[in-house]
Amino acid sequence: MLKKILSVQVLIFLWCLPAFLPGSPITSFQEKTQGDGLCLSGRVDKTQVPLNRTLELMVSLSWTGNPDDYFIVRFEDPLLTNFEITGTTTSKRSATSAGTNTIFNDFIYTLRPKELGMGYIESAAVTVRKKDTEEDATLATRRIPVEVVNPLHERENGRLFSPFLIGGIILLALILTALIMTVKKIKSRPLPEEPKPPLETIYLERLHSSVDSSRPDLKEDFSLLSRLIRNYLAEKFSLAAREATTASLVKQLERTSLKENQVSNLADILHRTDEITFSGTQGNKEELMQFITLTEGILEGQLRKSEDEKNESAKKK
Repeated sequence: MLKKILSVQVLIFLWCLPAFLPGSPITSFQEKTQGDGLCLSGRVDKTQVPLNRTLELMVSLSWTGNPDDYFIVRFEDPLLTNFEITGTTTSKRSATSAGTNTIFNDFIYTLRPKELGMGYIESAAVTVRKKDTEEDATLATRRIPVEVVNPLHERENGRLFSPFLIGGIILLALILTALIMTVKKIKSRPLPEEPKPPLETIYLERLHSSVDSSRPDLKEDFSLLSRLIRNYLAEKFSLAAREATTASLVKQLERTSLKENQVSNLADILHRTDEITFSGTQGNKEELMQFITLTEGILEGQLRKSEDEKNESAKKK
């Protein structure tokens, strides 16, 4: 038993060790000493970043035991000074040492500096709940300072535009133009293009064909629904919906033509699907059917609005 506890302590020490090594990426962590290795760490891939480059921040929650010993109740993105979030990814992994299994939940942020000088990554906080005792624990990373330095000079691309390359581009353009004109002459009557269906019709078909509330394990269906909504919002409103955090996306939606209740419904769906996808919370069939109905209503509402605008425009002509 003592050997097992020492192995766990060594694993946790090695995970958090880079915080104290000179020249290593900064790591801050807070550990809840319950004998189960619960640990939250934050690290960056560099302590100096040029103004025209990005920085990667990893916030990692780990514990020893089984994947379902803990589940995330609330996760708060880090507050930033002189940085902005441009992308996020998440992953889960495990490692085994001396017969002890350690679970890692990684949240990776891509950060872009705003101006020269010092930047700070304030604490990211997470609240977890232990499954067997129903006890909550809140952990937070420490502040990480990063210096924003002068931008790197981009490589000169003048050589790419040599006379040979320019001549080749011109020759290729002439050949393509000749081919296009030849094809137009051969074709006596161009084939009429089939009208592209409205975007909402496409996503309604995808919703009905991909999300199925009758499956026994609905976690993947909640995740599919979230991706479908984000893809639609990205195409409909030209938003960075696929990689944005849910909180950031909701703020962007408030500036679109969507009604207030539609934005509220989308926020509820996305927040809940995040919980089910990343925290291990189980969703139920009734909840998924409700989200499908709300999504259908939003898509059908936008479809009617587009048709009304099209009819109104035709009347004016």
